[in-house]
Amino acid sequence: MDGTLLSSIAAAERVWAAWARRHGLDVEAFLPTIHGVRAEDTIRRQNLDGIDIDTEVEWV
Repeated sequence: MDGTLLSSIAAAERVWAAWARRHGLDVEAFLPTIHGVRAEDTIRRQNLDGIDIDTEVEWV
């Protein structure tokens, strides 16, 4: 149903933008990388030191 009757893109981008800001990432460069990718893979790709992937996935 997502994308046909409604779109969750704006909501996903709001949450991911907040997450990116929390970690000091460039939001404009980061957002295009989130679509069609599992949250844990998106987070892992950032190679951030000292984060727990599972905790971050729960936050998102």
